[in-house]
Amino acid sequence: MSDNEFPDDDHPFLGDGDADALEEAYMVWLMWMTNENVGRRYPMPQHNIGLRGDQYIQGVLNGNPRTCVEMFRMEVTAFEYICQVLRDTLIMEPTERTELEESLAIFCLIVGHGQGQRVVADRFQHSTKTINRHVKTVTRALHELGRSLIRPTHIVGIHPYIASNRHNYPWFQNCLGAMDGTMISAAAPAHLGYYYLVDVAFPCIEMFMPPYPRERYHRSDHYNKDGFRGYKDYFNYRHSSLRNVIERTFSLLKRRFRILYAMPPYRPVRQGMIITACCTLHNMIKTVTPNDEIIQGISNHRSEMQNSSTENESKETSPVVDMSSESAQAMGAMRDAIALPMWAHRFGQ
Repeated sequence: MSDNEFPDDDHPFLGDGDADALEEAYMVWLMWMTNENVGRRYPMPQHNIGLRGDQYIQGVLNGNPRTCVEMFRMEVTAFEYICQVLRDTLIMEPTERTELEESLAIFCLIVGHGQGQRVVADRFQHSTKTINRHVKTVTRALHELGRSLIRPTHIVGIHPYIASNRHNYPWFQNCLGAMDGTMISAAAPAHLGYYYLVDVAFPCIEMFMPPYPRERYHRSDHYNKDGFRGYKDYFNYRHSSLRNVIERTFSLLKRRFRILYAMPPYRPVRQGMIITACCTLHNMIKTVTPNDEIIQGISNHRSEMQNSSTENESKETSPVVDMSSESAQAMGAMRDAIALPMWAHRFGQ
C-alpha cells in the first residue's frame, strides 16, 4: 500500500472524533453556500427550444403547401418571387446572421396574423430586438418598392367601372376613385376638375367631394326607388355605392393582413409605411398568383390593384390642396351640378 492510500474502513491519522468534526465542518460550509446563493439568478438561455428560424423556413417552404398559405398568407411561389425581387432590386441589404427568407417570414407572420413581436421571437428563436430590426428592414424595402408598384391602373379617360354603369355615367366621369388614406395621383391635376369621393371626415374642398352632411348615407337605409327624400339623399346613395368599391378592396387587404384590424401603437410614420408595405406585398402576390384563395374568397371583389407597366418612374408628390372658402364654394357648386341632374334622371328619363 502506498503512502497516499488508506484502508476503506480505517484512517491512520483521523480518529472517530476528528472524522465527525470534519463532517460537521462540511455541513456548515454547505449551509453557508446555500444561504449565499439564495435569490441569486444565474443566466439561462431563453430562445433555445424548437426549430431555429432557418430550419422552420425550410420546413414550411418544402413541406405541405397549405402551411405557407396559412402562415405567410401566400403561396410558396409568391414567397420565393418576392424574396428574389428584394434581392434583385438591391433595396434590402443582407441582414446579420439572418437569411432574407427568414426576414420576410418574420414580417409576414406579424402583419398577416397580427402577432406580437414576443410571440414571433419565440417562434424564430431570436430576441425581440432582432425581430423588431428585421420588421423595420422589410417594411422600408417594401415601402420603397411601393413607389413603383402602387399606381392607378386607369389614368387616361373615364374609368371602365364608371363608364359601364348608367347610374354613374356621366355624373361621376371625373371621379378618380374613393379616398380612404390613399395618395393623390399627380396624373390628374386638380385644375382639370378631377376629384376623389371621400367620407364626411374630409372637408368639401378642391379635389375632395364628400357626401351631403346631415343626410342618410349607407345603402342599407334605402329600400326602393321611391324612398329617396330629395336630390341630396339620392346623391349620397350613389356616392356610397361607388365608395363601397374601395371599401371592398380594404376588406380584402384586412383579410390577408390582420394587423390592419388593430394597428400596434407604432409612430404614425411607421404605421403608414406598414400599410404601404402591405399594399405592395398584395400587388406582388397578385402578380404571381392572381387566383390565390384569399382573393377568390371574396367573390364580388373587383380588384383594381394590378401593377402598372408605366415607364414613368419619377417620384410623385402630392399637390398643395386649396383650403380656402372659395375652394369650398367651388366644390359645393360642383357637387350640386352633379346631384341635381342625376336626381332628375334617376328613372332613366
